[in-house]
Parts: sequence; structure tokens; C-alpha cells
Amino acid sequence: MTSHLLTFIVPTRNRQHCLKSLLDIFHRFFIMGENYFKVVILDNSDNVFDMTNLGTMPFMLEYYHSNENLSVVENFNKGVQYVDGEFACFIGDDDLISFRVFEFVRLMKQQKIEAAIVSENTKAIYFWPGVSDRRWGSVGSKLFLNKYSGKVLISDVKDAIELVSIRCCDGPQSLPRAYSGIISKNAIDRVVKKHGNLFGGCSPDIYSSRLLASVISTVAYVDLPLIAAGASPASTSAARASRSDIGGLTDNDHLSRFQHLEWDERIPKFYSPFTVWAQSYLQAEKQLGIDISNRALAFVYAKCILFARGNFSHIKAALKRSDNKLIIIYYLGIYVISLPFFFLISKMNLLLHRKPGGCAFEYTMIENSSDASQALDEAIASIPFLCK
Repeated sequence: MTSHLLTFIVPTRNRQHCLKSLLDIFHRFFIMGENYFKVVILDNSDNVFDMTNLGTMPFMLEYYHSNENLSVVENFNKGVQYVDGEFACFIGDDDLISFRVFEFVRLMKQQKIEAAIVSENTKAIYFWPGVSDRRWGSVGSKLFLNKYSGKVLISDVKDAIELVSIRCCDGPQSLPRAYSGIISKNAIDRVVKKHGNLFGGCSPDIYSSRLLASVISTVAYVDLPLIAAGASPASTSAARASRSDIGGLTDNDHLSRFQHLEWDERIPKFYSPFTVWAQSYLQAEKQLGIDISNRALAFVYAKCILFARGNFSHIKAALKRSDNKLIIIYYLGIYVISLPFFFLISKMNLLLHRKPGGCAFEYTMIENSSDASQALDEAIASIPFLCK
């Protein structure tokens, strides 16, 4: 029988300062009285992380270093074998975790909930020193939080699948998540038994989310940032903030580490969040014996036309290789006209508060994720979980 409740898997590469700060977060959790967790570090850095500088870590900690040329998906898949708690959370080395996560996982166990994520509209983000945003300028060393209700909504996973089946290029959205979410080991085991690997495609989030959604029936959404995104200078979050997350497939370090990248000819061949998510989702659907819909392809093309300009030749080439072109063009016209309107509606909080993510509160002079996590805990400590 396992001795711990929650296993944290941390894939990392060449961000030792972020990793040290994350370990400081876990150390604080232990000092606060929580010891039913384990942390597994999967380090694919050029050099081995010097653990001696950390002193003695009193919590369960395992460190594995590999100098293989691993893709992010391969490194994530290595972590699955080390999940031996009742629940798991794969997390980025620059992200934040709240101490309240343990309270919520115990609630999940009590109510037999297999999957939980922070609600899509629950905004919280920490920008590491040195990060700039194209709209907001220098945002480094700042934590942005919002107002939270603590409400917990348990919903049928079919609703999330239906939404993402059209908007697959927008990421996992409301699907259950192993990465930046909480998932039961039992659900992970069912996916691995059926499909061989939990992670796949070229993005570890949406591929695994789609497969997990095929083996569970409900997912819990919590309006409290138990896990919050961190954006360090070398991260994809920081690239998105500076609008430098679009380019050629072969120019991107994230994709260049895939030894045998199979790219569907119907997905435009350039690097962007939209194309990477769509390609990964399509590969997950293939695992389930499903093909991407015409409406979904039209949505991908529309997002690329509107928000990844300068790549029309790639979009046109992908459209030519698609079946049912007239149907796709019909939906493409609808989306190109309607998406700008819905985009403006979605940015109302941003325009109101004039802060990243439309957040209401800003904390400054926060130099690392450990300090940001502590500030987050202080901000949400008194908000109860309200289960419907």
C-alpha cells in the first residue's frame, strides 16, 4: 500500500534556478506539516543538478538525470513509471503550487473524484525576472491574481470533449489533465494499459488530456489557483507573452528534439500554439480511432489566419490537402467573421483591469516561484471550497 497521497512529476531541462525554487516550495509544504507526497525530478539538462547545495530535503524526493536527446513528450512519459501515489500532478519547473492542493486532493479521495483542474476562467500567473510582455512591457518579478470563489463544479467529461473537438487548437481547455492538473493513478494506468503511453504528439498536455477523457466520466473544476502558470524567460509561456511563439517547424528547439516527428499534412506546417495543439490532438484522436472533423480544421485555419499572420502559404497548402474543401471553406468563412467578435468579448476583463490575463491584483518584487507560491497561499488561505 502506498504511503503517500500525491506524486509530483517534474520534467526539467537547463533551468536549475527554477528547479531549486520549486524544491523550496515543497520544503515549505513539509515544514507546514504535509508529508504525504513525493517529488520526482526528471532532469534532461546538459549538466547534472547539484543537489548538495540544497541541504537535506526531508520529504520523499527522487532525482533522475538523463543526457539523452529527449523530446519533452519522451521525458514526460519517463515520469509515468514513477507515479505511485493515489494521485499525480505533472508540473513545470517554473510553475506554482498552493499548499491548498493537499486539502483538495483529500476532498477528491473522499468524494471519489478521479480528475480535477483549475477552472479555465481562474486566472493566475507569475512572471519570473526578465520576462517582458508585448502589450504590458516589463512584467518580470510580478504575480497576478484575481478574485476567486472556491466553487467546485463536477461536470460530465463529454461536455469538455464536445467543446475541444472543435476548438482543439486552443489547448486542453476543460479536459482532465495530468499536466498542471490532478489525476488519479488508476486513470493513468487505464490509459497506459490501453494505449501504451500517456503522453504523445508534440505537446504533452492536450494529447494526454484527450486520452484521459476517454477513460473517465466526470471532471471537477475548482475556482481557486491550486496550480498556477509560471513564465520564466526560456519558457513557452514567456514566448507567448512576447509574441515570439510563432516560427518554422525546424527552427524551434521544442520540436527539433523529436527524432521522428510525424506532421499531418492537413495541419499548417509552421510552429505556433495553434498548430502544435491541433497536431497533438489529431494524433490522440487517431489513437481512439477518430479523425479530426471538418469544422475543427476550419477552426484551426481561421485561428492561424487571424492570430498567426504571415503563414498564409502554409494554411493554403494544408487546405489543399484536406478532404471536403467546400465544407471547410464554408466554416472557415464563418469563423473568420465571428472569432474577432468573440475574441474582443473574452478580453473585457483585460480591458477593465489593464493587467495580464485580466487579473485584478498585482504583487511586485517577487524574485522566484517560492516567494510567489507563498504570496499565493496567503491570498487564498481563507477561501473555502464550495462543492455543488
